[in-house]
Amino acid sequence: MIFYASLHPQNGGLAQLARALPWHGRGHRFDSDILHSVALFNDIRPIRKRVGLFVCTILYTLSYAILSLGVASCKKDSDVDPRDQYVGIYSMIATTTTTAIGSTVGVLNTTDGNVDVLIQKDSDPTQLRFSIPNNISLVATLDGGTFYMPPQSTAEKTAYGYSYFKNYEGDGAFSDNKLTFNFSLSAKTDQVTAKQVTILRGKKK
Repeated sequence: MIFYASLHPQNGGLAQLARALPWHGRGHRFDSDILHSVALFNDIRPIRKRVGLFVCTILYTLSYAILSLGVASCKKDSDVDPRDQYVGIYSMIATTTTTAIGSTVGVLNTTDGNVDVLIQKDSDPTQLRFSIPNNISLVATLDGGTFYMPPQSTAEKTAYGYSYFKNYEGDGAFSDNKLTFNFSLSAKTDQVTAKQVTILRGKKK
């Protein structure tokens, strides 16, 4: 019996079959490398998707945290109102000395008492307002931990037939939660000028 081996391309499959070794031990595999690669990719694609989502979530969380810290650290000192630390009610011991100027009376009296002083922020960003008993409201210009009360006058008032003005001026300092300040009051009439000097010491409630 004689076998003919054709070299024609369309019969190449027969030549391959004729040369195929048992069980394909040394021949071509049933599936190509490309088919194996595609199947493997399809198997791991869901895993890659889950891992990618997890990594993206972690990166987003870290980015948000870093951004928040950056914004907080970039906050300027000028954005913080230094007056906030001084606002509140202070329990004070007040010593007031009253003298008469332009007469032979001299020192009229000295009194001690406990008073509450309310400190609030004024409309000017550098000023505080002190509310003191007896309807005294004074504005102080803050300079670090110290302050100055520039001359301030009340409207003209009348008492016992005399017209007078009240003029206030003072200064003081904060130290931790403690406050020390003094202010002077002068009330001038046609005949005499009365002057009061009040020293206050205390701490925030």
